[in-house]
Amino acid sequence: MAETRTDLEQQALRWVTRGQIPKAIDVYRKILARDPHDRRIRQKVGELYLKIGREAEGLKSLKEAADLTLKDGQARAAIALYKVLQGHLPEDLGVMASLAECYRQAGMSAEAERTAEETLNLAVSGRNWKIAVAMVDQLVDLRPTDLKARFRRAEVLHAAKDVPAALAAWRDLAPLLARRGEMGEVARVLEAAVQLAPDDVDLQIRAARARLEVGDAPRALELLADARAARPGDADLDHLQATALIRAGRGAEARPLLLSLADHHRSNGDIEGQARALREALDAGDDDPELRRSADEAADLAGRMRARLWEVPVLTPIHDDEVAACARAEVQARYGFPERALVTLEEALEARASSLPLAGRRVEILLDLQRRQEALDGLAALVRGARGQAREVLVGRLQSLGGPRIPDEEASKADSDLGDGLVEPGVAAPRDAVEQEDARLARVEAHLATGDLESALVLLQDAWRDDPRNEEILRRIGEIRTTLRERTQDVVPVPGAVAPPDPDESEAASSAAEEPTADLAPADGSLEDAWARVSVGLYEEALDAAGTIPGLGGRLVEARALRGTGRGDHARVVLEQALDGNGANPLYPDTLWELADLSLDAGHVRASLERLEELARVAPHWRTHDVTARIRGLKILLERGG
Repeated sequence: MAETRTDLEQQALRWVTRGQIPKAIDVYRKILARDPHDRRIRQKVGELYLKIGREAEGLKSLKEAADLTLKDGQARAAIALYKVLQGHLPEDLGVMASLAECYRQAGMSAEAERTAEETLNLAVSGRNWKIAVAMVDQLVDLRPTDLKARFRRAEVLHAAKDVPAALAAWRDLAPLLARRGEMGEVARVLEAAVQLAPDDVDLQIRAARARLEVGDAPRALELLADARAARPGDADLDHLQATALIRAGRGAEARPLLLSLADHHRSNGDIEGQARALREALDAGDDDPELRRSADEAADLAGRMRARLWEVPVLTPIHDDEVAACARAEVQARYGFPERALVTLEEALEARASSLPLAGRRVEILLDLQRRQEALDGLAALVRGARGQAREVLVGRLQSLGGPRIPDEEASKADSDLGDGLVEPGVAAPRDAVEQEDARLARVEAHLATGDLESALVLLQDAWRDDPRNEEILRRIGEIRTTLRERTQDVVPVPGAVAPPDPDESEAASSAAEEPTADLAPADGSLEDAWARVSVGLYEEALDAAGTIPGLGGRLVEARALRGTGRGDHARVVLEQALDGNGANPLYPDTLWELADLSLDAGHVRASLERLEELARVAPHWRTHDVTARIRGLKILLERGG
């Protein structure tokens, strides 16, 4: 009859009692042959081997028992076995790693961290990368918010030559460090990533930008050399190269590069880019009167193209219904109800579909609502149907927003149509500027004679825009407006002026205020609450709140909070990234002002001046006195070598 397990265990115990350890081991091994996963019997075998001095076999059996115990989820029981093993093998990396894992599974975090750290150090010194990676992964799991652990992980993966994992680790670290304002460390991790991916141009560019951020322009130039070789003619790279040269004190080398960039932007229709490049070229070296004249002309043209459509005289509303709709929409937009402003304009357009003032304001409201493609489509449609000066303004705005280019044949057709449409019967086509002005005034008289005051007013406004010092034209504009008012016995609001909403509108606004829209109170965070925290110095709380708030408003709060915690450099990075694509945002001027302040705090006087000059161009009516005074003060500092 076959022996049962109980029979075998009793037999083994008898041999142990008699001191016949080898025979007892043989019996226990019979049990293991039937059940190899019996960790209790395997542990007994290991202990008996150690008792008779057969250490290698004993430790092997104990290790197998410990591994089975851990696998069965008995972490605390396994700890005791691994400690026995560690007593015999104090520097065995496998035992130490298993012990660290036992501590982790048992919830003994302090012991797990200490053991994992010790094991990691030994594994790195012994170049046992498999265990080193396992231990550093465990440390990251134990310290999820500890950037030092993540940094160590990236270093270990890098040393282990695990290129994909190491590259991902370095890349993941960069934004985490940037949030803390540690731009020097950002540069370091990105350069480590570049070592692993030397052909990754985007990485080289990010590393170069980080080096520039910490003032290391020479190293940035080294990184850019390979990037520019891989992407010759890249305008963004050339601009970054010029910036690095200027900051390295090599402005003379930067100027030709910037002039070439200005030509590139001009050929692509990017007037703002051309103006910016010319201004930077001017500032890069000695004063050049010819270059200064070109820069000023480009800046003036860019400013005119950048002007929002409700800021240009040629799109001033004339008819009462236009004026009323535009004024109401402006009030609604200014008080935080852009969606309602859009409805107001679209309802007005149903009654006056060809109104350029209404359509132009609709485009700007769409931009405020971040509905960029709809705005560009609407603007392109306006361009195709416009003539003369209105067309010129609309084309400029379309180009400033990066919209589609209108084919030359369409422009030629519009100009041809314009010529046919503007010359009244009996008036010869103008041959020079004087005759052109005389022809326009003749058309004014013709419209007045037929009682068409609105058309006469449009022509006079065009004339006044060309000659703003002509008091006679201004007087006639005033007379016509007075007559128009008297006709309707109503006071026509000044175009662009903000009047309070009517009672119905106010009631609707109050109702909307009780149920805030997404623009005023985002579901994932309160902009007002975040600003409140900044205002009383609760910067860390404001940072937490800002992280859930999208858009330029959230980034402004984040920057103010970072500045309050002494991380001005990081605040600048946040705002500079946020500016991209937000030129039409109402908070764009506030962002430029904040960036100018941060640049001045960091001692970058010229950079601060550039931001303020841009602010003066894009928002000429925004805090005019403060901006003008600050610009003058910065120029004084620069004159004194500040």
